[in-house]
Amino acid sequence: FTLCQQQAIEERDTRIASSRTLYNTAMANALTDRKNKEKAAIAIIDKDAKKVAIKNSVDTYKNLVKNAQTDLTEARKDAWQTFEDTIQACRDTQNDALEDAEATTTEATVSDTSSVGSIQNVINVIKSLFDK
Repeated sequence: FTLCQQQAIEERDTRIASSRTLYNTAMANALTDRKNKEKAAIAIIDKDAKKVAIKNSVDTYKNLVKNAQTDLTEARKDAWQTFEDTIQACRDTQNDALEDAEATTTEATVSDTSSVGSIQNVINVIKSLFDK
């Protein structure tokens, strides 16, 4: 049971760390993209074209950030859901093992009781022989 839980924790945290790395990379790329587009936009001489270019760079950045955040949130939720499902499977496996152990113990106890009854019968037969 403990090993099962440890593996579930390992998988969950590895997935979360991986999704964080992807998020950080996406954010760095979004910032680089915005920086380059804004630098190019301010070099535009036409005022209206400059304004449109700056707005496009900002809008593109906002969309990239939103997508990165959505991906991170979904990845985290998936990691936690998988973890919870795995932990439940660990518990189910443990409960099944306990039920099997209890059934085996019960069968052994019944078997032992039968043996005790047989021994008691033998003792009673021997006693009856001496009582005659």
